[in-house]
Amino acid sequence: MIDDGRGSFPIFCSIAKFSDYGMDNIDNYYIVLPLYKLVVYIGDYTTTNYTIDNTKGTTILYVNSPSTNGISSCKLYFNGFEITS
Repeated sequence: MIDDGRGSFPIFCSIAKFSDYGMDNIDNYYIVLPLYKLVVYIGDYTTTNYTIDNTKGTTILYVNSPSTNGISSCKLYFNGFEITS
């Protein structure tokens, strides 16, 4: 996750609350590596989400945030399996 003016924040696993890590509402862009899928949520896991899927990709995927500074949680997948910690 990249925020203009604050830098980048790597996401290594699913995160239920970005605010627990000082990352709440600071997203502008995402970089997703091949074989990964990132599902970002506006709020908790039951709210509106947006999927950034690079599971079949061979290059790095650069994507604008679907809700600039509005994402509060995410789920990260590698080869179809969620990375929880």
